[in-house]
Amino acid sequence: MERENLSAFLVTHLPNIRYLCGFTGSHALLILGRERCTIISDGRYQEQISREVVGADFVLQGQRRDSVATAETLKDYPSGKVGFESRHLSVALHTTLVEACTDRDFVPLTEWIEELRLTKEEGEIDSIRRALEIAERAFEQVLGDIREGMEERELAHILEDRMWREGAEKESFETLALFGARTSLPHGKPGKTVLVKGNPILMDFGCAWEGYCSDITRTVFLGDPGDEFRAAYRAVWESQNAAVQVIRSNVPCRDPDVTARMVLQKHRRADQFMHSLGHGVGLEIHEIPRLSPTEERTLLEGMVITVEPGVYVPDWGGIRIENMVVVRSDGAEVLNGSSTECIVL
Repeated sequence: MERENLSAFLVTHLPNIRYLCGFTGSHALLILGRERCTIISDGRYQEQISREVVGADFVLQGQRRDSVATAETLKDYPSGKVGFESRHLSVALHTTLVEACTDRDFVPLTEWIEELRLTKEEGEIDSIRRALEIAERAFEQVLGDIREGMEERELAHILEDRMWREGAEKESFETLALFGARTSLPHGKPGKTVLVKGNPILMDFGCAWEGYCSDITRTVFLGDPGDEFRAAYRAVWESQNAAVQVIRSNVPCRDPDVTARMVLQKHRRADQFMHSLGHGVGLEIHEIPRLSPTEERTLLEGMVITVEPGVYVPDWGGIRIENMVVVRSDGAEVLNGSSTECIVL
């Protein structure tokens, strides 16, 4: 803020507000000043803020609109430039603030707080590890629930229920469970497709613990999938393991992705891998950095990232294997405890 000569910085993205002051509710704005901070919310969260928030004064929104309460609170801060999160501030709120605060110059900024969240402290990593342990226990249990004739949406519901029973706060994202040829959809929505013998089963799932997310994908088979599926699985497995070996601090984020694709190319499957290799995970399921050919960042000690190569063939099926790792100076610390070997039920 001193470098950019800001008198205040308006934070509107809820995960960033939680990271900065601890608030876990669904409605708030946070004003950061050089010497003081203010959180603005309505009466629903007054008691919660008194218990959770550290380092910020509370302004009750009351019957005022967000824009009015924010504009009035900003007037208590020195005049000058006010930074705001350009990706998270609505056009309507921005317009009102500009009209109400004529002595302020509003400056759009990108990923200021996200850059602080880029690397995780050990306590954050412990929360992610716990979230992943919960998800993996649920996965081990749900393998015994899989049966011929069940629907995709039924399996997704059972998996979510298992995570809740194991202590999850919530799902990290909508649980994905796909059967047969529909496994070729990287982000397909579970439907009424029925499981039959020989089908691949792709499950992408995760949960949160103390706000921090886990993310895991496993592909298993009900009955013998045949030689082609086994060969494709082996290609993805080798690709994932090779990419993990490349990961360590000060390595370009693109390198693991390039390595994964080179392995798939040897198996003549590189053109069947159509998404980036991975992404950061923390308070949100998708955070910076991305492991992709276009990412310009470098891996840093303490980043938590996914490694999830896959192959997808329309009208045939797909395979994805996803683990979570912590970037360390001497390599990747794999957080997963469950096997990535081919599982045939």
